[in-house]
Amino acid sequence: MKITILGRITQKPDGGWQAPSMMFGSIDLDESYDPSDAEPTRLYGEHYFPPDGNWAYRGMAILVKGGSEFSLEEIKLKIKHAVLRHDKGFDRMRQEIEAFENLEHTDVARRERIPHSVRLFVWQRDQGKCVKCGNSEKLEFDHVIPVVKGGSNTERNIQLLCEQCNRSKGASI
Repeated sequence: MKITILGRITQKPDGGWQAPSMMFGSIDLDESYDPSDAEPTRLYGEHYFPPDGNWAYRGMAILVKGGSEFSLEEIKLKIKHAVLRHDKGFDRMRQEIEAFENLEHTDVARRERIPHSVRLFVWQRDQGKCVKCGNSEKLEFDHVIPVVKGGSNTERNIQLLCEQCNRSKGASI
């Protein structure tokens, strides 16, 4: 079975409804159409069989082909799933476009790396150990005053912390 989402069902100025159609460009729906229906409905009534043809669900026009091998319940379930996938696809697309459009602003958010000379000085000053607990494993260079709060990459603002101490500090900021 193939399910194709044809597009949104729109309301006409006279209050009626119009759905896109593969064959006719668009079709007018009768007054029994209700966009808030919780179940997919045939645009020409449930009594037509095979169930191929135009359907409506959640304001979308759907074309079903090859549905005669499936029960009405299975067809409705497949229609619901197709509309759900369609909606999720648009949400994902919207998020990707927002991320792309925000990309130009990320240069401001990027921070420069701590210079090698500063890293070397801090390592020697802190003797290769966490300044809080003295651990010498999983060490990280930490900004005493975070960069986002105006901190710099100078020796006075950088310290060595182990991963655990750095995470606990981050949680308390």
